[in-house]
Amino acid sequence: FLRKLRLGKHVKVVQHGHFKSVNNKFNPIQGITTDAVFLANENTSTSLEEIEFGFQVWQKNMDSLVGYQPYSHKTIGKKNYQFFSSSYAGSYSMVSSNAMFMKSDFLHAYSCLLSEQVHHFVDQHPECADIAINMLVSGMTGVAPVLVDGFSLPNTNAPLLGSQCIEGLVRFFNGQNTLVFNNQIIKGIV
Repeated sequence: FLRKLRLGKHVKVVQHGHFKSVNNKFNPIQGITTDAVFLANENTSTSLEEIEFGFQVWQKNMDSLVGYQPYSHKTIGKKNYQFFSSSYAGSYSMVSSNAMFMKSDFLHAYSCLLSEQVHHFVDQHPECADIAINMLVSGMTGVAPVLVDGFSLPNTNAPLLGSQCIEGLVRFFNGQNTLVFNNQIIKGIV
């Protein structure tokens, strides 16, 4: 399956280690030599063409997370947030890590630069991992994620949990919600 990719790069599948933490998904592995990594859950099923197209989109948006499933939020008052496990009013502010391209350097930033408080919070609330990586990358770059129209993924975050995740994580980002909205959906030509 992976040998047929026409990306011109070596593809290596990395399994989770023995220590179970959702944060492990974003650990940089020794020997990464590529500019990008593709993260996928074990239940993600897609075609080679969809992966190749997503990579092409990422090459044009290297400071963004590029994914296939949007999440969104809206602010209610000063410190409350409503989370949506799809786009809201035609825009989105996050993409799922169930299938996502990202700059390899963001793995280092998540694992080594993000505060231990965030790692502990995500260990206690595993459903918050996607929101944490989106907040980190948007906060570092000021750039919104990019949504690729492609395969559908199972929804994993309940709206109430997502809302609580944003509220909890904002505390660790100096009280700032760093998420950036985008309304573009990149579609491939069939």
